[in-house]
Amino acid sequence: MDTKTFLDRIVPGDGVYFVASDYIKQDGKPGIRHTKANSIDEAVAAISRLNKLNKNIFIATGAFLDPKKPRKADNLSGKKCLYLDLDCGTGKD
Repeated sequence: MDTKTFLDRIVPGDGVYFVASDYIKQDGKPGIRHTKANSIDEAVAAISRLNKLNKNIFIATGAFLDPKKPRKADNLSGKKCLYLDLDCGTGKD
């Protein structure tokens, strides 16, 4: 499956999308850098660019209203998928 098909399946069709990648800060500590995309095609281009740099890539599964605001519930325009994060194993109460 190509990146565009994948994103079409997991994110809403309209809104601002956030693609995140890892980087090393000037102090040597790891950080996360967010790239905002105004369309799925822009998100695909950002993912392609980051992939060529061998970055770890993370995708927010929601679409957002205002690109100048953070990825918070009051800025969320919609979600397309439902998911669960189940932690199990020893020590996972």
